[in-house]
Amino acid sequence: MASVAPSDDGKGLVVYWKGTVPPGLQTLAASQPVPVTFRSAAYSGPELSDLGESLLETDPNLASTWAKSDYSALMVRTKPNAPSNTVTTLRTKTSVPIEYAGVETGEMLSGTSLPTRADISFPNPVRPADRPQFYGGGLIRVRSLSGSYCSTGIALVAGPHEYMTTAAHCVSAAATKGTWVTYDTIGTQPSAVLGAPTDAHISIPRDIALIETNSLGEIWYGPWNTDQSNNVGGVGIYFPQDLQPVVASGGVTGTGVSARKVTGQYAHWTDSVTGDTLGPGFISEPDTYNSVNGAVIQGDSGSPVVASYNGGYHVFGFVSKGYLSPIGTLALEAPAHPGWSCGNPGPCYSAWYSVYAQSAINDPFDGLTVQTG
Repeated sequence: MASVAPSDDGKGLVVYWKGTVPPGLQTLAASQPVPVTFRSAAYSGPELSDLGESLLETDPNLASTWAKSDYSALMVRTKPNAPSNTVTTLRTKTSVPIEYAGVETGEMLSGTSLPTRADISFPNPVRPADRPQFYGGGLIRVRSLSGSYCSTGIALVAGPHEYMTTAAHCVSAAATKGTWVTYDTIGTQPSAVLGAPTDAHISIPRDIALIETNSLGEIWYGPWNTDQSNNVGGVGIYFPQDLQPVVASGGVTGTGVSARKVTGQYAHWTDSVTGDTLGPGFISEPDTYNSVNGAVIQGDSGSPVVASYNGGYHVFGFVSKGYLSPIGTLALEAPAHPGWSCGNPGPCYSAWYSVYAQSAINDPFDGLTVQTG
């Protein structure tokens, strides 16, 4: 199978499948309460994923790759300084059709500057005043290191050990392997200590890191300065469907008013700082109306990407990189931390790359389960 997507009229499902559809699956599809249509896919998702990853690792001019929605080709974006013949050269390296999606403007979403306390003087900050038990979607920083803020993801458990996730690119540099604490903003109240990452708990290709701590299984969900939260129902067993609405709950921007649809599956992308190839994951739909609702900004790296499920939320991914069109210097419509706005410390991005939560958790680490509730 390549993917599942809503039908054009929204009343059924379309399943892209490479090869012959097994009779048992056809019987199962026929028993569903909505019509299920099978469409032939020239390639499987993993085939296009592996090809994209290989091309990114061998061609420094590429910025990202992902599967075309009907799985007939590999989509690619190039870096701004890529030679004009980059895509032509790519097409000589594979028999799989390559379709060009333009030049990428994007950056990793770890913090690069730290607002002063004067910038953020206000009552009752909730996420940056996070205390044990810690929540996903909170804002954290390296103690005493300016320019080191990122977001927490979800709590994981392995036997007696409890962990909170964040993005690997936030903690992989030598200077950021110190003790991570909450980004506290209440007067002189000391920041709460999360813990320190270790090399064994950092997976650069999957852009995920574990910080051993004392943690709870909930996610901050709503504006950054409220105590609204939601249960974690688990991690999506399957990858998110094409066009499925998902929401990023960022430590800086909170939860945007508008959800983003998943538009690019089996994606890989480059770390705009180190050049590392990251993924697999998915791409969110860009905001064609240039609205900042649901935008991401530096500091949102590692935040959970969720979809509603049975009264709680399943986590499908973790934010890694903002991409495409910077919205500019508009102030965020959905309240963000004072001191942050589009253009300070960096542009807001109307869409983002997320690593698949299932791959990020299960591939590099053994014995982890999601702490729900």
